[in-house]
Amino acid sequence: AVFFMVALSGIGAGTVAHAERYDVTATERNISAGVTETEYFTNTTSNDDQVVAYAVEIDMSVNTLIAGYKDYDTSGEWGLQTVREQAAAASEARNANIVVAVNGDYFNMGTGEPTGALVMDGEEVHASNGRPYFAVLKDGTAVIREGELRGDEAEAIGSPMVLVRDGEIVADEADTVKQPRTAVGIKANGDVVIIVADGRQTPYSSGYNYYDLAVKFKEAGCVDAVNLDGGGSTTYLAKYAGTDELTLSNSPSDGQERSVSTSLFVVSRAEATGVFGSVEMTPDNQVYTPGSAVTLNAVGADTNGFATAIPEGVTWQVSDDSMGSVTAARSDDGGMTVTFDAAAEKEKEGLNMKEHMADWRIHALAFV
Repeated sequence: AVFFMVALSGIGAGTVAHAERYDVTATERNISAGVTETEYFTNTTSNDDQVVAYAVEIDMSVNTLIAGYKDYDTSGEWGLQTVREQAAAASEARNANIVVAVNGDYFNMGTGEPTGALVMDGEEVHASNGRPYFAVLKDGTAVIREGELRGDEAEAIGSPMVLVRDGEIVADEADTVKQPRTAVGIKANGDVVIIVADGRQTPYSSGYNYYDLAVKFKEAGCVDAVNLDGGGSTTYLAKYAGTDELTLSNSPSDGQERSVSTSLFVVSRAEATGVFGSVEMTPDNQVYTPGSAVTLNAVGADTNGFATAIPEGVTWQVSDDSMGSVTAARSDDGGMTVTFDAAAEKEKEGLNMKEHMADWRIHALAFV
């Protein structure tokens, strides 16, 4: 038999990130083979400065990263295009399965010329101008360098500043400017981490300063990390497990996806297996109130994250059945619509849900 579980957890003071900021929640989500996302809600100990951020970890043994530009043009004829449009062009030009797409380097907003390095498929499109850059070498190794391009880069994207160098935070702890951020780092084992933080949207998300951003990279195990363009340019698209299209995951501060100069893409080298691997469930609202009903969209994924049908004859249950009940109906696309009906009142570990109605969060998990 195949069982699927809707798991519930309380919201509370989680791991302290540093000094006065801590992780309220950390929710993991599968993207593809060797690519996972963790969505963080962080706050200060006074609970008056929420930041929503995403950390994407990339196993470089089954994935790589490539740089992009408007229409995947390497001629040096500058222009602007959204990350989504650049991803579509790169996917076609490189026959690449792009599973994550983020914005890249600073740029001239009038012409679209990038400020620093841009290397696409081994071709130098723009010099680094002595600035830091993230690169994937021709041997597949991810590196962060400072100075001029060396000619061994297969892909490269420029950066305005280093956040972590040789395992030490170099971002200024006195920095207090909070903005939407996009950044990339490398772990000691060579794997890559991309972090995106929403900002300029208080109270939903105020943004990270450079030091807070560097701390998140250290927590993720990165020994080197650089900042990319941020502000209204910050864009994060993901093709989640069980889906076929890139969807906007973050909340751009402009209210829409901005046209930018360069982009950075995660390319999966995995292939569809057709063997059912998991169910990926997304709730309409992760926080629920007692006595309410929450709908979850459930899709099937094969062992490498490609879309596949959910098997027949599955059984659903809630991790703690005293918290409510769950029902499911099959949809036309091979997925299922799952409805969680929350109990009207529940005493648990001294917490009365009727009095603290926003203190419980749904984590949709699947077990085979």
